[in-house]
Amino acid sequence: EFRFSTDWGETRLFGEFYPRLKDYYPQFEELPIRQIPLHILQQDEALRYQPYYQFAAPSLIVRLGARVVSFTNSYPYIGWEAFRPKCLDVWNIL
Repeated sequence: EFRFSTDWGETRLFGEFYPRLKDYYPQFEELPIRQIPLHILQQDEALRYQPYYQFAAPSLIVRLGARVVSFTNSYPYIGWEAFRPKCLDVWNIL
């Protein structure tokens, strides 16, 4: 998980990130937290670093929020040597 701050709003961040990631992680879903009004998400400390969107490919998941990007290696585990470069690729896109 990487936490960050930005002057970009959540909409702009997603708009820049989605087109660059969709071909590598084609399974996309908006997470249920997006049903919570944005002003509450921004004010509630417990929700500050929660992801809003999920991108997935076989055995890899990337989650993106307004202040966080996280990575998960689901089954089958591909190992750190293969997983690390994928995380860094996404971070460099962000």
